[in-house]
Amino acid sequence: MTTTTENNGTVTTENQFIPSNADCFHFVTGTRQHWRIENTLHWKRDVVYGEDKSCIQKENAPSNILGVTMILPILKPKTN
Repeated sequence: MTTTTENNGTVTTENQFIPSNADCFHFVTGTRQHWRIENTLHWKRDVVYGEDKSCIQKENAPSNILGVTMILPILKPKTN
């Protein structure tokens, strides 16, 4: 929507963007998907691997530990 106002001979035009229901739906859906990932992945990394309590902070060590913890479930042998 475009609004034009005149004040003391100065004309000002403003463009206002009003979100539609579709825009709101996509925003809410994207937000929910983000928090679903945040709550599942990061919760597991914190609870299972104790990431928040970790004292490993030197140089590349945090990234290396993250890589190891991400690969461990893949290497774990399957049991029946």
